[in-house]
Amino acid sequence: MRYTDLRCAKCGTAVEPCMTSTQDDDEDIPPCDALLFLSYGNYGSRLFDSVMGDEYLLIIICDSCAAELREAGNVIHVTKEQPAVTRRAEKQERWRREGEEGTGSHGHVQ
Repeated sequence: MRYTDLRCAKCGTAVEPCMTSTQDDDEDIPPCDALLFLSYGNYGSRLFDSVMGDEYLLIIICDSCAAELREAGNVIHVTKEQPAVTRRAEKQERWRREGEEGTGSHGHVQ
């Protein structure tokens, strides 16, 4: 199975490969206008958790759906220098400070 045999996990849109393969097996060619996610699962998932790390799931989300998810606040942009957990703690601390300063509502004046 190739990456581009998958459809967007949110809207079902078909995706195209970013380049033409010169081989019969073009599994490694990423999709155009979409993001490819790989997950080994996680502890606590009832759906999938690759305990040994020798299996993973692939999911594709088209750029349009990814933009909608980002705008709805359902995507966290993480850098290697600042992991998601650190960023979440910093946001919570900032929101706490803003609440004490009277700005509340995550930086919006009440």
